[in-house]
Amino acid sequence: MSGAALSHANLRGANLARSNLCGANFTGVNLRNANLQRANLNWSNLSGARLSGANLTGAFLDGVNLKGAFLNGLDLRGVDLSGINLTEARLNSANLAGANLQAANLAAARLHNVILDGANLAASNLTGAVLHRANLNWSDLRKADLSAADLSEANLLGVKIDGAAFDNTNLPEQMREYLDLLVEGDRSVPPASDSPHHAL
Repeated sequence: MSGAALSHANLRGANLARSNLCGANFTGVNLRNANLQRANLNWSNLSGARLSGANLTGAFLDGVNLKGAFLNGLDLRGVDLSGINLTEARLNSANLAGANLQAANLAAARLHNVILDGANLAASNLTGAVLHRANLNWSDLRKADLSAADLSEANLLGVKIDGAAFDNTNLPEQMREYLDLLVEGDRSVPPASDSPHHAL
């Protein structure tokens, strides 16, 4: 099925485990509850695809286009999505603990209640993203752009923020106070080690 054109097809619950779907056009396809375990999805177009409940364990995702895809609640722990287009994707309540999202485009993505503990988000584009109640403990946000993002009630214990942009970002109050201190050049009062929003 490599390079197949399957846009807007209904593949709900399909068993595509270990399938070669490299370069396939899955635009708007219904893949809810599909088995994509160890499937080759390299360079495929999954923009707008509905993947809630799908099994992507071990899937190959190099160069995949996930713009506007529905990935709510998926188990994506440790997945490599570095440099991937996730613009406007829905990842509410997804588990991305330890995932590699370095330089990924997550602009305007919906990440409400997402788990990103220990994830690599360095140099990622999170402009306008909704991260309300997101878990970002020990994640790497160095040089990430979070301008106009919503991080209200987010958990940010141990997060790395060197070089990150927070223009017009909605932040937890304690994190905002810490950033204000950094802007003023006062590094003498870092957040307490037991703070839920401690920044290293």
